[in-house]
Amino acid sequence: MMMELIFYLSLIFIAGAVLLFYFYAFFQQKKWFNRATLFLVLGSVFLTGVLFISGLKAHHHPSTNPFEIYNFLAFLVLMVYFISEYKFKIRMLGAFLPLVALLFLFLSLFSSRNSFPLIKELPDSLFTLHTAFSLLGVTFFVLSFIASFFYLLQENFLKDKKMKGIFRLPSLSLLERTSHFSLLTGYPFLTFGVILGFMLAGTKLAGEWMLDPKIGWTLLVWIFYSFAFLRRISGKLRGRRFAWVLIISFMMIVLGYSLINYFSHFHGFIFSRGQL
Repeated sequence: MMMELIFYLSLIFIAGAVLLFYFYAFFQQKKWFNRATLFLVLGSVFLTGVLFISGLKAHHHPSTNPFEIYNFLAFLVLMVYFISEYKFKIRMLGAFLPLVALLFLFLSLFSSRNSFPLIKELPDSLFTLHTAFSLLGVTFFVLSFIASFFYLLQENFLKDKKMKGIFRLPSLSLLERTSHFSLLTGYPFLTFGVILGFMLAGTKLAGEWMLDPKIGWTLLVWIFYSFAFLRRISGKLRGRRFAWVLIISFMMIVLGYSLINYFSHFHGFIFSRGQL
């Protein structure tokens, strides 16, 4: 089928881009970065085509089954990479953010393409916004996690007064600005996503949703990011502590998707159980 061909083309080009980005990281030659960027642009175009065809074929937004969600996450990660590259010029992100997108593509490759049965009971526009805002917030937090990890790594290098490994990391101030940008951008998206999720659950689902472990965990994650957001804008959270808070907060997101979802009745779709 046409969609399968386009999907595999996006997979091939993005995988090629990741490989070329690592060539750039090793050789530090601009030609490798330019080639990697070209491959990544082509892969992104093909991935956009996959999402577009999926939406047209199913007559809904492309985020109602695991295959579509992982592709949508890969697309968002790539868009965040292009935004951050344009804004901060941190070329080492090319060795990490596209790799995250590639991981999502591989996950989609082995995921179910069956839509969730509960989708028909939900307002399509409201569910679309809930999904888009939530996933976009998480995507920006991927950037904050990587920038914070780089910050701690670079700080360690500077304390040792030597560089280790093949990567030339940016300055601490640039990495902190990147984390600051990703937190301040991602937090409002996450907040709107959580609010819309509660609106959907309260109006369309039975009262048992309040006891769902994923919903409780999501609220806890939001509280952690709210703490980071408020402390950051008040100027009370900086440097190493800021980096650690963002890393711990993102690990809570990972735990939510990798473990808590397994016990969730409404969010078990990550494991292709056909439930929301």
